[in-house]
Amino acid sequence: MKKNLCVFVLLFGCGLALFAQEAVQETAQTSELRPIDKRFVFGIGWSNIQATGDFWGTADFGFLLYKNEKHGFNIRNSIMFDGGTLKSDGTEYGIYFFSNKLIMESMSHNNLFRYYSFLQGGVGIYANENKDFFSTPVAYNFGIGIGLDIFVEKNTSIFFDYTFLYNSLENKLSFTESLHPKFTMGMRHFF
Repeated sequence: MKKNLCVFVLLFGCGLALFAQEAVQETAQTSELRPIDKRFVFGIGWSNIQATGDFWGTADFGFLLYKNEKHGFNIRNSIMFDGGTLKSDGTEYGIYFFSNKLIMESMSHNNLFRYYSFLQGGVGIYANENKDFFSTPVAYNFGIGIGLDIFVEKNTSIFFDYTFLYNSLENKLSFTESLHPKFTMGMRHFF
């Protein structure tokens, strides 16, 4: 487990280094905005919790916080809603999360790919056979991840995310039992 975490943190750091070194000279020569320079983004998709095989639905809305045209590097904030079922410690939970993502992103030179790393944290409500959705305690999540958008049209992309996600349910957080790696794919539109 620690080896996987070290590899993932290393990949996250390499992703940040790539963002910082990316130079987008073609964009500076044209007056047209790259898709990631658009102010807002909306996405929908589905997620697979790899540790349990559970599926979730997800929707996110993001907005641009910082744009560095010289290096082609942007920082974006994204508000995400996702939910589904989660099996943990032999119990099945119905769960809905409201999360925030801080995304560091850049584009390929041909404006076909957007690659990014992110930090994520959020709060959620959950239910099981002993608890309904609106009683305490609430759930928490946090994680880091990497992702790729492949543009199929000028402002529309198919995206793939991989998140190293920790979910704290019933005020318990264990390094091994709370880790739920999540693979997400879907569509995004930049506007």
